[in-house]
Amino acid sequence: MRRFSLRPLHPSRHCSRCRKAMIYVSLPGLALLVLSSVAHSESLMDVYNLAADNDPVIRQANANHAAAREALPQSRANFLPSIDF
Repeated sequence: MRRFSLRPLHPSRHCSRCRKAMIYVSLPGLALLVLSSVAHSESLMDVYNLAADNDPVIRQANANHAAAREALPQSRANFLPSIDF
């Protein structure tokens, strides 16, 4: 069984056409890699905030917290005078 390697069998057999083909294939990939990181980069805090905003458990906890904070003004309102018509 023959083992395959990435090395050419003979270094002198690399033709210029093969080198040009490798360059033409690798340059667009490299350009896409560089441009994708420049075009849309987000910090770790941006990703965390996005995940926290869309997490249903955190949203439910925030709603429960807001409801608990509203309970005090509502209970205080019972002691204030009211007008009935």
